[in-house]
Amino acid sequence: MTTLLTTSTPTVPSPGTLTEATTAVTAAKITVDAYANAVINQPALHLDKLPDLAGHLTTAQGNATTWVEHTSPELVNRITDVIGFGDIWAAFMPTVRQKVKHGKKADVVQLLQIMRDNHLQPLEQAAKDSAAAVSSLGVAFAADDGNFTTDLQLGTSVYEGDQGVIAQLQKANSDLQNSMSHMMTLMAGSATAIVVGGLIVAVGALAEIPTAGASTVVVAAGVVVAGAGIAGVVTGAVEYNKELKHYRENLTTIAQDQAEMGVLTAMQGQISSLAAANEQAQNALQTLANSWTTVKGYFDNMIKDINGGISEYVVVLEELKAADLQWSRLTATAAALANNLGVSHVQVDTAQPTQAVVTDTAAA
Repeated sequence: MTTLLTTSTPTVPSPGTLTEATTAVTAAKITVDAYANAVINQPALHLDKLPDLAGHLTTAQGNATTWVEHTSPELVNRITDVIGFGDIWAAFMPTVRQKVKHGKKADVVQLLQIMRDNHLQPLEQAAKDSAAAVSSLGVAFAADDGNFTTDLQLGTSVYEGDQGVIAQLQKANSDLQNSMSHMMTLMAGSATAIVVGGLIVAVGALAEIPTAGASTVVVAAGVVVAGAGIAGVVTGAVEYNKELKHYRENLTTIAQDQAEMGVLTAMQGQISSLAAANEQAQNALQTLANSWTTVKGYFDNMIKDINGGISEYVVVLEELKAADLQWSRLTATAAALANNLGVSHVQVDTAQPTQAVVTDTAAA
């Protein structure tokens, strides 16, 4: 039996921090997806004192759509990359172990180089590219956050400040309420009137009410003024009705503005959270890229050690066996994470490179 001659043992590639990095990428994707979809599904806001708001929302929704349709799928690919490389490892290792056992140093090195250069290195670069794409989109999300922060600050001042729209409408309604209360007093005191709660029935003689005949009933804010009332009651009721209409319109506007400001506040929070979550996704992808770089370094070390030769191949085989278990666990974890994202199957071409090496070494 041939052995590889050296006094050292190789650093067998382990997954390193790939498990943690893959989990972080998955969590980041789920989080950003949630915030992005919330932004996309946000109905238009109607605050006429904020002329830039509609445009800001349209821009933010466009950026969120870019994430959902283009960037988010990249994160899924980075997760399935881990599964794919786990399959590559499982496909290559039987041949690697066989070559180690028979002292085929050149063959072992060639197999490790193929795994590193053809399969691992592209995944490292893909993770870096995805991190860069997320970073670029993060600039847009940060701009959206700034826009909505400005909108909220302006809206708070214009609508909710001491001199804001809502405060002015509330003051106007207070004045209207006082005026209507005064009118009620005047109507109740005009000629003879029967007042029962909110019902006023005027008693007297009047041939016509301005809008119709004597049988017409004027309804205003719970006040019913029956035909045949006196002129003072009818005139007061008509004015009361006008002010009541304004009062109700103001109430509606106040409620709408308060609701819209509430939505704007929540919206700004969502945009801010989206920007922060996107940054977490960028960090997770960079960590994933760094993890691939570390694993690539493990391959470099093992290739260096194999080139130097080993004296105890049994030790190498034991290390490879331990690494097999680690890669198997990582692959299972990544598959479970992908399954949670709706990805149930990842197909990787593992046969061709291995077969090529086996054929070449057999010929040698």
